[in-house]
Amino acid sequence: MPRSIPTGGAWQRLGLLVLFSAAVLLSGCEIGTDASGPQCWVMPSALQFGTVQVGSHEDLSFVVKNEGTGVLYGTVSEASDDYSIQAGGEAFSLGADETHLVTVRFSPIAHGARTGSIDLGSDQCSRVNCAGTGSQGPLCDVEPTSLDFGIVALGSYVEKSFHIRNLGGGVVSGYVSTSFEHYSIVSGGGTFDLVFGQTLTATVRFEPTSVGVKTAGVNTGSECAQVACTGVGRDGPICVIIPPELFFGSVVVGAYVDRTFVIENIGSGTLTGFVHLTCGGYSILSGDGEFSLDSQETRTVVVRFSPTTTGVQTCTVHTEASDCSDVPCSGTGIDP
Repeated sequence: MPRSIPTGGAWQRLGLLVLFSAAVLLSGCEIGTDASGPQCWVMPSALQFGTVQVGSHEDLSFVVKNEGTGVLYGTVSEASDDYSIQAGGEAFSLGADETHLVTVRFSPIAHGARTGSIDLGSDQCSRVNCAGTGSQGPLCDVEPTSLDFGIVALGSYVEKSFHIRNLGGGVVSGYVSTSFEHYSIVSGGGTFDLVFGQTLTATVRFEPTSVGVKTAGVNTGSECAQVACTGVGRDGPICVIIPPELFFGSVVVGAYVDRTFVIENIGSGTLTGFVHLTCGGYSILSGDGEFSLDSQETRTVVVRFSPTTTGVQTCTVHTEASDCSDVPCSGTGIDP
C-alpha cells in the first residue's frame, strides 16, 4: 500500500515540532519552566516563642537564603511593640547560596497571646509570622547565685553583694537571711516585696574565725533562688600580686617600656621574700631585693623591658616567698 504524504496543516505542525526539538537540543536544556533568578528560602518560616514573662524576653532566629541565581534583595523590618529585631535588621543582597541571619526578640508588654510578623521587603520572600504569650505573674531573678570570697585572713573580712529583681508582674516576696557561722547579712536582709522592675541589693560579709574552707547558703524565699557562698579562712600572711603578670607589647630595639606590679600582705603576721630576675632584655628599676611586709603593707616593683634583639622575649620575676607566685613577663622586640 502506498504511504500517505502529509499535506497542508500537517506539514506546518511537523515543521514546528522539528524546529522546537532542534532548539532544545542546541541549548542543552530540558523542557520545563525557567527557574532562573533569585529564589527566597526562609527557615523556619514562623517563630514560636512560647510563654514569656512580661518585662522579660526571649530571642529566636531565622535564616534567609537565596536558592536561585542572580541577587536576592530585601530589607528586614517589623512594626510591633512586642517584637524587635536584635540582629540582621537591615537591607540585604544575597548571591546564589548566600544566607542572612535575623534574630528576633519577643518582649511582651502585656499578658495574653501576642502576635507579629517580620517583613523581608522582597517579592520573593514571605513574611515571617511570630507568636508568643505574655505572662503577668511575678518572676524572681537573682544575680549572681554564687559568691566566692577567696582567701580571707582571720580577724579580717570581705563583703560581696547580689541582686534580687522582679522581672514579671505582680509582687515577688521573700526574706533574705543566713544562719551559717562566719557569714552575716550586712545590708538588704529581712523581708522584701518587689513589684515589676524593682531591685533589692543584699550584701554578705565573710569574716572567718577559724582556718579552712567555709561554705554557706543565703536564703531569699520560696520564689527566689538561694545564693551559695564559699570562702577560705587563713591564718598568717597572705600574698596578693596585682597584676599577676606583665605584658610589654612591641618595643623598638634600643628603646624601653616600664611596667609595675604590687606585692601586698592581706593576711596577718609577716610576709617575707626576695625579688629578683636573671633575663636578658629585662631589669628591675626598683623594688628588688629582700622584703618584709606586715599585714596590709605593700611592695611596688618596677620592671623595664629594653630589647636588644628582635622577636618574642619572656622572663620571670621571682618573689621567693612561700605564699607568693612568680610574675611572668613577655614582650616583643621589633626593628626601628
